[in-house]
Amino acid sequence: MTKTKLTPNPLDQFLPATRTWFTQTLGAPTPPQAQGWPAIQRGDHTLILAPTGSGKTLTAFLWAIDRLFHTVRAPDAVPPVEEPTDGGQKKRKPRKKQPTVQAETQLLYISPLKALNNDIER
Repeated sequence: MTKTKLTPNPLDQFLPATRTWFTQTLGAPTPPQAQGWPAIQRGDHTLILAPTGSGKTLTAFLWAIDRLFHTVRAPDAVPPVEEPTDGGQKKRKPRKKQPTVQAETQLLYISPLKALNNDIER
């Protein structure tokens, strides 16, 4: 009897909400997505060569967007500040809600729209 190697689902490493959106919206990953996501998820530099409309842009961008959700902190996770009172004791005062994402660039994706435009015109 030959053992068949089970290929893991390329969507398994995404957040449940991302997996649900993807399967309900697009169904199954395209070959470039199924082959590209494991390398992208490992953090490897990845070059995907595939025809226009095969999902290359989403292959690169979806993982990046998914990872952004891992960096967002819940507003309730901000610990209270202790402030001195007139009696010298400290009282706990809730902090003002802070932005949930740091005020810095988290993601920059440059898409080759001109090349895509030219391919579509042909």
